[in-house]
Amino acid sequence: MIAASPRVSGPTGRVFGSPQVQLALLVREAGRWRRQELIAGQRLGAGGDLDGRLAGAPTGSWLRFGRSAAGYFVTGSSALRLGGVPVPDAGAPLLPNAVLRLGAAALVVLAVEADSAAVVAPDCPPLLRAGQGLSGSEAVFSAWAELLLVAQGDCPLLVLGESGTGKELAARLLHDSSPRAHGPMVAISASSLPRETLHAELFGARRGAYTGCVADREGAFGAAHGGTLLLDEVGELDLHAQAALLRVLESGEITPLGGRPRRVDVRLVCATHRDLDAMVSAGSFRLDLLHRLAVACVQLPPLRARGDDATALLATQIGQPLAPEVVREVRRHAWPGNLRELRNVARRLEISLGGAPCGLNDLRAALRPFGASPRPGPVSSPPAPAARRDTVRQVMAAEGDGTAAWRRSGLPRATYFRLARAVRQEAFS
Repeated sequence: MIAASPRVSGPTGRVFGSPQVQLALLVREAGRWRRQELIAGQRLGAGGDLDGRLAGAPTGSWLRFGRSAAGYFVTGSSALRLGGVPVPDAGAPLLPNAVLRLGAAALVVLAVEADSAAVVAPDCPPLLRAGQGLSGSEAVFSAWAELLLVAQGDCPLLVLGESGTGKELAARLLHDSSPRAHGPMVAISASSLPRETLHAELFGARRGAYTGCVADREGAFGAAHGGTLLLDEVGELDLHAQAALLRVLESGEITPLGGRPRRVDVRLVCATHRDLDAMVSAGSFRLDLLHRLAVACVQLPPLRARGDDATALLATQIGQPLAPEVVREVRRHAWPGNLRELRNVARRLEISLGGAPCGLNDLRAALRPFGASPRPGPVSSPPAPAARRDTVRQVMAAEGDGTAAWRRSGLPRATYFRLARAVRQEAFS
């Protein structure tokens, strides 16, 4: 249930920092991020004799980009910081996902996937990469830039977005770009935690603390000591668990079941697809906990709001440009499963095509693997809560309580198992 995550590496066969990797800049001005080409020899800052001015940079401060046989590097005045560290007079290597600060001016460096244009279409602009993410959308650039900026500190982060928009990838990007990158990255989903053992799963337990606990359990916070903990679907926690989480955030201590309090050094990243403000108004989520979690907050856009990202990502993943009629179908599809759905469609196409060109019927078959009728346009509203619970009761009666029932229900995994837990509690109450 709790698994340490590996460090995110660069694209296969590419070495970040080598001359073959092209870089681009994201520059923050007036609260917004804009994309800018990174040019060797370019001087930016707030003094005279510059190629460009940076809002918020101290008067007389500057930075200059260079390129050598070893790759990109940056030099600058004494005010320049790279990842929070002053840049030496001789300059410092410039790698993807780096953050430059010149006073209040912020610049983020991303890798340019120049080869993607040839795969998608000859006139397609190159995509940008951050960690395992790939995009051509300004909304995604802004989210990445905020993540990388927040990574330089140590405050909690709240990641918002629909299911499948890449919230765990965002947490990995933050971890791998932070001073905690050498520590563990632990991910756990609150929706999959049984209420009876939730405390032990999060904070640990000593042997014999409850029936069935035959050995000491470290818990997610203990396993993430010195690193980052992603608590996914935090909106699924009940009020009792929320109170326990708030105490940990305020005291920095956890108390394993049957054990003594101990301090932990963990950066907490929480993610949810739910509207926490609405939950606060309804009394199902604590306002004080929301304030503690949302010291920094990043919103990930759904795939349907990312311009031509779906077309570009699908073409890149199957390794071939898409025919015009296929592009139109990709744009018409609502992608309710977001990046997770797109990845699965690409895998189906790789299996069915075997390297042959992708046709319209091939794509339609991959979009509807279970024979469902087409569903163009906006996604229809989900069933009411009572109807979803009735669906869960029916499939549990027919299939039992497991993966087969979830698949038959047609509900998101987290939603199904949350409702299944409620149905079980009703049956025993």
